[in-house]
Amino acid sequence: IGELTNCLPQAHQLLSQLSEQKEQLRPATKPVRVAYLIWHKPIMIAAGDTFINEMLGLCGFVNPLATRAGRYPQVTVGDLQGANLDAILLSSEPFRFGQRHINWYQERIENVVVKVIDGELFSWYGNRLLLALPYMQTLINELTTCP
Repeated sequence: IGELTNCLPQAHQLLSQLSEQKEQLRPATKPVRVAYLIWHKPIMIAAGDTFINEMLGLCGFVNPLATRAGRYPQVTVGDLQGANLDAILLSSEPFRFGQRHINWYQERIENVVVKVIDGELFSWYGNRLLLALPYMQTLINELTTCP
């Protein structure tokens, strides 16, 4: 893209910065099983063939629902309950999850951390990734220090 837009030096600089940040990223050292929700009614998740799933993997997170058919399949509360999750990540976009949704999922799924996260940083690629990797490190630290 840098070549197509006559911005090759800037593209190389961005790649260098991203590579450096990626090298500094410390993924989870124990499996953290997460579901990444993008919608509430119906409940929809990010499955395996998505940029979001790649970002989860970069964090060292395991998406036990990754093998579902389609990129953003519908699931049920029962599916989430049966996935033996450590955390449910509620994306800030395209659906705007909030505290009432955190409460809703916590009432239905026991022993799981439910957190609204910045969906742009997990699903929008490009120079935004310079903000994403430090954000992800904070999330990794939060989810791996939970009891």
